[in-house]
Amino acid sequence: MKKGLFKGLLSPAVALFLASGNIQAAPSGPISNPQAGDDDTDGPVIVSSPEEAKWYHATDSIDFSPRHRTLIYGPDSTYRPMDEAWFQSELVAPGTWRILSDGDYIYLVEGNTTAICIDTGYGAGNLRRYCETLTSKPIRYVINTHSHFDHTAGDAYFDCAFMYAAGVPLATRPYASFQGITFPRHYPVVTVDDVYVFHLGNRDLEVLVIPNHTGDGIALLDRSHRILFSGDEILSDRMAKLNVSVAQYASNMQKLVNVIDNYDLILGGAVRFTDVSCVKRPLACAQHILAGGADESDTSATKHNFVKVQPAVPEGAEAVFVRHAPREGDSAGPEASTSENTRMSYGGVTLMYLKDKVK
Repeated sequence: MKKGLFKGLLSPAVALFLASGNIQAAPSGPISNPQAGDDDTDGPVIVSSPEEAKWYHATDSIDFSPRHRTLIYGPDSTYRPMDEAWFQSELVAPGTWRILSDGDYIYLVEGNTTAICIDTGYGAGNLRRYCETLTSKPIRYVINTHSHFDHTAGDAYFDCAFMYAAGVPLATRPYASFQGITFPRHYPVVTVDDVYVFHLGNRDLEVLVIPNHTGDGIALLDRSHRILFSGDEILSDRMAKLNVSVAQYASNMQKLVNVIDNYDLILGGAVRFTDVSCVKRPLACAQHILAGGADESDTSATKHNFVKVQPAVPEGAEAVFVRHAPREGDSAGPEASTSENTRMSYGGVTLMYLKDKVK
């Protein structure tokens, strides 16, 4: 197995971060992918190891002030300027914090020698400094479960990012709602694959490549703490939209089922599941499609399981966005395909897939 080893010194926490209220999970942002191939000379730089990135000095701050008059409506029913740092954390397992800034959930995972972030959200404030208020272990690196902006916006705060190779040219590309803000993209990246293992001392994170939500999606298996970090590759226990073929999706879910005896908790960008059998049902549905099975109508499977919040826009505000919720007009790129969609309901799960992408 390819392995990673992390070393470093702890930097002091230097900022005060506000936290209050309980957050209800909301669905993540758009699932379409932008196309690579444009001029990206200021984009992330692939290195073979963090030791080859000594040229890089991590960003200390990202200036959100151009969006000061845009307000973020929070779970405590208050409005805060978009450029105001706000973090909330919850200890969800030993040495494991779920953090909300804005965008999807962030996870801080602590071993006995070092700690690492999983994804970054896209809120204001130095995420790395905030995480250093939660653990005494050094935090130098971030793992991206995929390239979408709500998972990679803060990569430049860390000494190096780790992601699947297909995501490198797509990472840290701001959504439309961040117009006027410059996000550093010229940071080092180590690419990972199925054989990669992150060593945190007494705790390992194993990479599982399962692209569907994006072409670079990965999950991380923590056998010692029995957790699967699923990114946005699992967004519901009742339905899934397929961007890959049904056969590829079945292969992805089979990977998760093959190791199901090693996790009791699934933590994702927008979800948390304690019934890990939820990975078996979409696999069974995909296999049913591949076998030419008939549909079992289940309209309830496509219903949203969240409450949409529409706060008033105070006088003088340019716009109001809801924390941890998708924003109208934001997109990760063009639609992946114009092929006709169809659906199959089977075993309590509905899969939406492209008719020309079954096998």
